[in-house]
Amino acid sequence: MKALKKFSGVLFVILVISFSAAFAGNLDHEQNFGAKSNGVIPKSIVNIPGAKPVGNQVCFDCHPVAKFGEGTITPYFWKTNVHSNIAGTMKCEYCHGNGSKHVMANSSAFIINPAKMKDKWKAEETCTVCHFVNEPADMHGGTGVTCFDCHVFHAGVANPHYLKIQPERDLCYKCHPSIREEFNLPAHHPVNEGDMSCTSCHLAHFALASDNLVEHGTQETCGMCHPRERGPFVFQHITFGGCLRCHVAHGSAQQYMLTLPQPALCLQCHLASTDQFAFNYPFCTTCHVAIHGSNYQRLMQR
Repeated sequence: MKALKKFSGVLFVILVISFSAAFAGNLDHEQNFGAKSNGVIPKSIVNIPGAKPVGNQVCFDCHPVAKFGEGTITPYFWKTNVHSNIAGTMKCEYCHGNGSKHVMANSSAFIINPAKMKDKWKAEETCTVCHFVNEPADMHGGTGVTCFDCHVFHAGVANPHYLKIQPERDLCYKCHPSIREEFNLPAHHPVNEGDMSCTSCHLAHFALASDNLVEHGTQETCGMCHPRERGPFVFQHITFGGCLRCHVAHGSAQQYMLTLPQPALCLQCHLASTDQFAFNYPFCTTCHVAIHGSNYQRLMQR
């Protein structure tokens, strides 16, 4: 009995460790972007020849209110920024370069602002030296969007994702204005209401335009919030194209965010010649109530 208890305890620990590792790996896979987790801060790539570090306080003596993106930052506010609390960095100088020559010149010379660098990929290395990416630097679907197009870096706790525009949806709408219109249709996901965000379904940092969903497939992504419709079922409603074969992702003029009203939607796959009741009973789901799948009937009537 004693040996059995000991074995059970060891087995439990192994299971917990395995689950934790799998979960952590899944987070990395989903986000495709994250802070390096080995506890070692890589050496800054920002190099100003001959310059030496002077420390944050010297920077704040001349920059008591630093402007950035859509707002400003004070020394007090900076203390709530996650970058200010990373051990082993030179704070301001880690991203802007050592400041001694800049202070001596008392001008904009001998200092680097990554957001204004002409070589945008070199500028991105300032970020990716600490934030790994699983793909090359040309992220966000290969559109040439850089870190600096979406993020600011001096933000405090009120802006945890360091976005240039808040809320997140308004930042995304800046490049995707047609999506805003879709969310204004009668049936839509509650993004404008603030109950979910673009990144509830989409990865922000991805390399291929076809690989931007959190779960890398519509049925997996939609199933996170709609597990009852995801299944699995004994009798599965097989659709080529997943959820988007019948539903619109953002918003629709049709009930339940359908691409077409019934029976036109169903008749795309179920031809009228084999579905003679369709015109007399326009709502297929009056009878086929288990439209996503059933564990009881092949015809999905319950």
